[in-house]
Amino acid sequence: MPDKMVPRPVALAMERLRELQDCYVRLRATNGASDAFADSLVTVFSPRDAEELGQFMAGSSDEYYGLVAENSGKRFGAFLMDQLEALYQELARMI
Repeated sequence: MPDKMVPRPVALAMERLRELQDCYVRLRATNGASDAFADSLVTVFSPRDAEELGQFMAGSSDEYYGLVAENSGKRFGAFLMDQLEALYQELARMI
């Protein structure tokens, strides 16, 4: 991996990943995937951090963070949601 600075929204998500996973699984049990994902972000993160993460995942801050790959923020958001949903589905199969 190149020696690059990790964008702040990615670092925030990784620092609180366990909490985000727990929250998503609880919310997903009674909500659709998109609602559980959005609600998890606003539950786990401060309003400022949730907004920054949302803007990053919308792709509106790729240039600000110096990301050269097109839609890096959007791809990260899709990856994060896919990982949370995969965890939920695996747990749902076991229970």
